[in-house]
Amino acid sequence: MTLEIASFVTALGHATNILKAAIDARDESKRREALSELTGAMTEVNARQLAVQQNQLALLQENEALKKQIAAYDEWEKQKKCYSLRTVGSGGFVYAFNPAEQTSDPPHWLCPNCYERRDKSILQFAAMETGDTGKCWRCPKCKLGIIAHTDWPQTLK
Repeated sequence: MTLEIASFVTALGHATNILKAAIDARDESKRREALSELTGAMTEVNARQLAVQQNQLALLQENEALKKQIAAYDEWEKQKKCYSLRTVGSGGFVYAFNPAEQTSDPPHWLCPNCYERRDKSILQFAAMETGDTGKCWRCPKCKLGIIAHTDWPQTLK
């Protein structure tokens, strides 16, 4: 941005010098020559001004994108407080919804892989494991499968 502004100021100074030369010229041919040069210099000034404006627009768009990213981060941090890491008795872990939270959400588990990527993916019941007392839960996004030997995971201590 600084380079574009410096170029703009330089081009404007050059145009000003040409204009002064045109005003000071007594000879009509010299005046025409200076005015022709002034036209070219003003074109350069306009081009530099456009570059400054485009750079400013890009910075405004980047700023807006960063604000949205920060808002999404803040929202995730707020949602994250509603969950705690728990064991499901088979050596597996889930992020379980804290029933003490005052929301209308029913009890549910989040996939630990997706959770670490800041993605809220609720584990879905997949099947009863044959020959085992566990239930299989699957993540619809990353397809992680977890066998749980409990209806509600125990809090990690």
